[in-house]
Amino acid sequence: MSKIATLIAFSVLLLPLPGLAAYPERQTYELVMERYTLELHRNSHRDACTWYANPTSWRILPSGQRSVSVLEVGEGKLGSACNGIFRFLVVIADCESGYITSSERLGSIPAWEVYRELNLQAAKQICSLRSPESE
Repeated sequence: MSKIATLIAFSVLLLPLPGLAAYPERQTYELVMERYTLELHRNSHRDACTWYANPTSWRILPSGQRSVSVLEVGEGKLGSACNGIFRFLVVIADCESGYITSSERLGSIPAWEVYRELNLQAAKQICSLRSPESE
């Protein structure tokens, strides 16, 4: 094989490949699921993505919106867009409009992918969270 062909073949092997999502080890998964106990959202049209909120992580933002830490878990069948997903999101609920925004918040702020959707059920659940001191 010529030097050029060898270099091309070697450089193709170095191309970044998409990573496969993987669940953490069992103990870590169980520990996390002890904290993320409030099911907020189940993606019914893909039958796989589920959001679990940590009900103790909520806070009121200066805008009056509520923010909560969420774990997105893929629990569905193979072939689903959410299969194998295990990632943390920040979800912000606008209690008046019912819109929620979600973001993984990886990298620098301009690189954040923010998704906004009308989800009255999730917004209502987030907005109804109360601090342990108020109970």
